[in-house]
Amino acid sequence: MKRARLKKPERRAYNAREKRRNGRNWGLFCLALLMLTTITFVTVRYGPPLYQKLWTYADHLCVIKDLTIKGTVKTKPQAILQATGLYKGLPLRLVNVQAVQQKLIQLPWIAQASVKRAWPWQVTVQVRERTPAALWQHHNQRYLLDTDGKIIDVPVRAQSGLVLLVGENAPHKGPAFLKALKAHCPSLMAHLDMAHLMPSGRWDLYLKNDDAAKSALRLQLPRDNFAQALRRFVVFKAQKVNAKHTFKNVDLRLPHRILVTHHTPPTAARR
Repeated sequence: MKRARLKKPERRAYNAREKRRNGRNWGLFCLALLMLTTITFVTVRYGPPLYQKLWTYADHLCVIKDLTIKGTVKTKPQAILQATGLYKGLPLRLVNVQAVQQKLIQLPWIAQASVKRAWPWQVTVQVRERTPAALWQHHNQRYLLDTDGKIIDVPVRAQSGLVLLVGENAPHKGPAFLKALKAHCPSLMAHLDMAHLMPSGRWDLYLKNDDAAKSALRLQLPRDNFAQALRRFVVFKAQKVNAKHTFKNVDLRLPHRILVTHHTPPTAARR
């Protein structure tokens, strides 16, 4: 096909547009070349001193003015500032987010940490603290455990209101066991004082006695199906609510039998 020939007026308009387009492209090329030449000259002539002045000027403008800490209950904000080295007036470019997060999770109560920078002057620290779940007694020492069974390295108060776990592997299995116990028999959790993990893998529970002069009630649970055994105990105790003697030991290890030991009455003990 032959290309249609333009009429003279159209050809003049087309040529004018081409000239303007070529002129713009040439102008952009010259501008880019001028900027490249200027940057090269400044870099060679002034070099590091100029960059240092620019960074110094930026540091004066972009410093921490808004420092927010969220999620702390047990951890004091001052402890977070001291551990991370953050403070108002610190240049924002010096805040290493990854390093600050690693320092935060080294604190005893901090489980997770998130640090965010928002230019030009805002830093937000969001933490999630550990939840105390139980106490663990090992070699005459007591340690505070979180819901994952990890030790919280803080001083343990004498009266913490938490269940005491005993046993070599109690930190690993204790929190999950207490969670299951609360789900299956919540009424027992209010009276539970201690849980002892035996070498065979089963648990002995010690329930608080209403009579302070008598020892705690021990429940010997089976290794498997302990929830079913506890339900049998609850039914059995309800049937014996008017019994004269209180329980000292209840053996629930047999699937179809409950073995009970009562506290010896004072009169019988004197005989």
